[in-house]
Amino acid sequence: MELIWLLATMALLAIAIFLGNKHEKSAYAAVEKK
Repeated sequence: MELIWLLATMALLAIAIFLGNKHEKSAYAAVEKK
């Protein structure tokens, strides 16, 4: 059962990092244009 929780946590972490990175890139691009 622990393996399932570990995989679920890792998946959520990967999604959070991916979305955060996407947001940072778009925010940085908006600042660069100014």
